[in-house]
Amino acid sequence: MNWTKRSFLIMLNALVIGLLFTGCEKEKDVPPLQSLDPNSIITIDSLIKIYQHYGQTVSFNDAFFADEEKNPTGVKEYNIYAMVTMSQESGNIYNQAYIQDETAAINVRFTRTNLFQGDSIRINLKGTKVSAYNSMMQLDSVDAYENVVQLKQGIDIIPEEVSITDVLSGQYMAKFVKLVDVQFRETDIGSLFADPVGLNTINRTLEDCFGNSIVVRTSGYANFAGKQVPGGRGSLIAVVGLYRPSWQSFDTWQIYIRHFEEIEMDGARCGDVDGTLIFSEDFSQGTVGSPINFNGWKSFAIAGTKHWITSTTGSRNFAQITAYGSGEESNIAWLTTPAIAASSYQSSTVTFETAYLNFRQNGLKVFVSYNFDGSNPASATWTEIPAIIASSNVNQDTWVGSGEINVANTGRNFHIGFKYTGSGTEDETTLYRLDKVKVYGIN
Repeated sequence: MNWTKRSFLIMLNALVIGLLFTGCEKEKDVPPLQSLDPNSIITIDSLIKIYQHYGQTVSFNDAFFADEEKNPTGVKEYNIYAMVTMSQESGNIYNQAYIQDETAAINVRFTRTNLFQGDSIRINLKGTKVSAYNSMMQLDSVDAYENVVQLKQGIDIIPEEVSITDVLSGQYMAKFVKLVDVQFRETDIGSLFADPVGLNTINRTLEDCFGNSIVVRTSGYANFAGKQVPGGRGSLIAVVGLYRPSWQSFDTWQIYIRHFEEIEMDGARCGDVDGTLIFSEDFSQGTVGSPINFNGWKSFAIAGTKHWITSTTGSRNFAQITAYGSGEESNIAWLTTPAIAASSYQSSTVTFETAYLNFRQNGLKVFVSYNFDGSNPASATWTEIPAIIASSNVNQDTWVGSGEINVANTGRNFHIGFKYTGSGTEDETTLYRLDKVKVYGIN
């Protein structure tokens, strides 16, 4: 049975049959179907809107239902019907589940639970709470033995196919999804999903071929914590979570895998570029903390005093720029490559990676020049080239691929220029990082 709009209606019509399977469980003290007031049945979307209306935790206690303003219909309880899309079966989550109906999805926190993925359920909300925990919507204080009726088990739920950008849009909170055409970050390949010995939770990074990325969060208690992160490209099934504590100014979208078997990644990875590698730079020869000026690379402070410098995190070097702390109204800095020896090729493909910290503005653009002489960027002709630059739609300090950028050099050498624009006085101070600049010649 697939989870479709039609099956949802069938589920509602089958409640009487479902109750036959649960009526013998005396601990489930819930109203029989025939006694339910139609006004007491609400959707998950309506449940979330109740929280949004009050902007704080709402307790569905006797006082709530006795309050004519909060409960104008005068019902004595609320009920929701939903499907369990993820439970604690694999150990990746504990004493919680994710449920979904046709309107929305929500995280459910239990005092005790006996629910499984694929369960069709009714939840009586009496005694529960709806709240937002670090911005993640949740239904709290649910006792699976007192508040929940299992109507049917083992339903095959079909996830919605989405991209990483779809999830980052914020429209899929708590929903059951299948991310397609994705891969794990190169530095995660071969690592364990989590720490099965110390039982520590670990974040891995999932990315697409356009540089978008999202956190994959796995508990050390998950039964696949000791599995290795695969290196291919493909798909995975998960539910969507959100983490945004009050002190954080941006959303951290993250996903939770249900079962290792729901990861299918045996395709070729993104970035396997055709052509001959004719140029590569990882900034390992730069002097950390100093303006970049080596191997033909050069930083130019066109406005203000801020330069591109070599920086490092751990064992990785990269180029870095920010207007933070300059105290200057305008900061414009160029970082130019040496001449790319591409004259023997008809075209070239350029790739690189960027990351950011403390996003304030879109301050980085990329250009190509065929007449730059290496002395002054302002005296050359530059053409902007389309590239994916790390921005606020991804988590900070996450490396983002540029995509494959075609440069039609038609037998000419060229320079690439990375132009930063910011302001130390106008809070335009995004810190950008640049690394793994590569050029491939193509005939």
